[in-house]
Amino acid sequence: MPAQSIVNTGDIFLVKFHPGYGSEFQKYRPAVIVSEKITSFDPRFTLIAPLTTNTNIVVKNFEFVISKNPGLEKDSLLLCWYLWTIDATRLIKKLGKLKTVDKVKMLRAVSSLFI
Repeated sequence: MPAQSIVNTGDIFLVKFHPGYGSEFQKYRPAVIVSEKITSFDPRFTLIAPLTTNTNIVVKNFEFVISKNPGLEKDSLLLCWYLWTIDATRLIKKLGKLKTVDKVKMLRAVSSLFI
């Protein structure tokens, strides 16, 4: 499990999604830390939104493409609606972080889910 001090909002981590159930992701894939506050409440957990290389936007207000990020091998779609609080041991390694503009987009999309 990463130390709390290295888990920050907007960080991109490789996450172990398996075992998954039904339609859940079931492999290793990158995901973004949505809020470091969850980890500050209980360091065993963190809130993430997964990334996929299928860049066809389905949910327009809650998905957007992350392009040319050095932490990602390919352009990826951030699924801001697919929030998941995971055990921090699923975080395998830090890959990078979102650009500030993408972090702001993510936080706006996530906030609008609850308003």
